[in-house]
Amino acid sequence: MARSVEAAEQGSFLEELIRKWNDH
Repeated sequence: MARSVEAAEQGSFLEELIRKWNDH
């Protein structure tokens, strides 16, 4: 979860979320 927090701080959380959605 720590990684998600760090990504959100950088503003990449959305990109990661979209990537997971596309992977599904």
